[in-house]
Amino acid sequence: KFQEDVWLNVTGGTKLMALAAYEAFVEKDRNIIYCNTKHKHIISLYPDYKIETLNADLSIPDYLLSYGFAIKGEKDIKEVEKYFPLIEFINKNNLMNEFVIFFKEIREKLTDDIPRITMLSENKNFVFYKNYDKYTIEYNTTDKNKISIDSFEFRLGDWLEYYTYYNLKKCDVQSLLTGVKIVSQDNTENEIDVIVLKDFVLHIYSCKSGNSNNQFDLFQLETLRNITSGTFGKGYFVVSKKCTKRFLDRAKELNIRVINILNQNENFI
Repeated sequence: KFQEDVWLNVTGGTKLMALAAYEAFVEKDRNIIYCNTKHKHIISLYPDYKIETLNADLSIPDYLLSYGFAIKGEKDIKEVEKYFPLIEFINKNNLMNEFVIFFKEIREKLTDDIPRITMLSENKNFVFYKNYDKYTIEYNTTDKNKISIDSFEFRLGDWLEYYTYYNLKKCDVQSLLTGVKIVSQDNTENEIDVIVLKDFVLHIYSCKSGNSNNQFDLFQLETLRNITSGTFGKGYFVVSKKCTKRFLDRAKELNIRVINILNQNENFI
């Protein structure tokens, strides 16, 4: 009964419903299109068949809003970029294994009741200082390059999120965010470590630098992927240690790709 200009997009959905909708729109002589994001095409099916290039100015907030979520907050990129020289130093000198072991030791020894602490990595390429409410990561100890962080900003797992962000930033992506807090229409909040929009598909990343064999984390990621991007979204689990076969089998079953940063040739997308 709608009298104004209305179009049918038959992309996705249940095939029987799409066919029924197609027939209804043909009967009313209305436009019907199909969106092929894989090949970046908009295909006009009715009244005239034609293929056009898909050129949509789509953002991550737009994508999330289409699933009923709004962005409540995200990490300040200036804080993330402070880590880039450290990451470049690690990659250039193939020091990721030493850095991962070093941060594991920091995780085990760092406590609030110790006001000062100094720790060195095995080959002395990294130094960690705690001086009350100020933390410092020193690297390339010859030149004494360093990152200074206030205690309220410091989380032990942040570096893996930033490493993931750094590698994705070098890829051909439309949009990229990290430390994203999202809220649904009923005010339910969730946090996603890294979100990427590439070729009109949402990719979400969960980063675990500590225990990475908890299958609950996989189910949580799968739930987030499903509610924020539906059938077409992609889920990734980024780790810094070897995962069990059982964990990897479960990830495969859920169609979640596990990325181990200790594998030098690992692609992030």
